[in-house]
Amino acid sequence: MSSIGWRNWYFIQTAAANPAARRVKFDDEVMGELLRFVSAHEVGHTLGFPHNMKASSAYPVDSLRSASFTCANGTAPSIMDYARFNYVAQPGDEGVCFMPAVGEYDKYATMWGYRPIDVYRRNLQRGYLERMKWLMTEEPELPSNRFFAAFLTPVNVTMSDIRPLVRGELQTLEGQIGRALSRARGRTTRLHLQDALERIDATLSPDD
Repeated sequence: MSSIGWRNWYFIQTAAANPAARRVKFDDEVMGELLRFVSAHEVGHTLGFPHNMKASSAYPVDSLRSASFTCANGTAPSIMDYARFNYVAQPGDEGVCFMPAVGEYDKYATMWGYRPIDVYRRNLQRGYLERMKWLMTEEPELPSNRFFAAFLTPVNVTMSDIRPLVRGELQTLEGQIGRALSRARGRTTRLHLQDALERIDATLSPDD
């Protein structure tokens, strides 16, 4: 979006409570904040993050009128939301901040996607792939204990949508892991990702 679009949004959404948005020409400091905001959002896309339209529902209205809260947390927990500027703030809400910011969700997602994969996460991921393999190759049985079996419904895996869904999930993971492998730096992480790809391939193509 052009700088005119940001300016219009900033004016329309915040001018009632924000004197800095009421000028025909914005101060360089305000324009710098606008550029930092939209650049951070677009960098998020280059890291693989989609729009997170649910993030803005996480903050209660009264928090968006609090100077200490908005200046520490921005307008939503993810800059990938389209929450944009703080249009909740009212005249008289002194010190309140109006700009979106990189939020806790963004920091967590970046750490999860780009830090080296530790032992705990590697074991979780291996366990998940083993479960997917089991769903693709085994037929679940009801527990031998009649008490527990009474609460369960038998499922014929081969006659249900379970295996097509698992196959689709594994195919998606295969693409994601392949892309992650091209960026991975640590030897242990690379070996883990290569092992994950081999496990997925063995599950999807057991006869190859």
